[in-house]
Amino acid sequence: PGPIGAILSPQLSGIEAAENNSLPYASSLCGACYEVCPVKINFPEVLVHLRAKDVESKHAIREFEGNKKAPFSQMDGMMLGAKKLFTSGKMMSIAERGLPMSRLISGRKHKITAVPGIVGGWTAYRDIPEPPKESFRNWWKKEKGQAPARDNAQRVDIQALIEANKGKAAEAAANAKAAQEAREAKENN
Repeated sequence: PGPIGAILSPQLSGIEAAENNSLPYASSLCGACYEVCPVKINFPEVLVHLRAKDVESKHAIREFEGNKKAPFSQMDGMMLGAKKLFTSGKMMSIAERGLPMSRLISGRKHKITAVPGIVGGWTAYRDIPEPPKESFRNWWKKEKGQAPARDNAQRVDIQALIEANKGKAAEAAANAKAAQEAREAKENN
């Protein structure tokens, strides 16, 4: 279906239906369909809304012994594992030591082409390059003593650059917001 089908089908027969839940993602949200639509249907806005509905339907809240709990999914497990891994230097170190073993499954092309579980959907279309023989941490430990340190003159130059640009990002954001508000006010008049 085209843009109309992508927004109507999920609303008419439900986002949960297998034939509908991918439709809101079949758009880059560039806004071209909105620009050429003769009745100015805001396709990107509706598609973003439908994407949110799809996510809600996949993470539906269920009653469990009087408490509301979201069902635990593979993604939840992966995110919990990543949190544990990235917040613990010890766990990260253990994972880094085991990473070279994944080179065994990379094959002749030196790429990992299939992984089970939730990542399997990603590897169905992309290959993961084999991990390096040495972790960045180990490389850094080995090379650290040889890395040139910045001298004081460089530090002063960097500090001066930081001071000169302080507040410019906030100023640019405020100017962009004011310009957007002016455009919207002009369109509404």
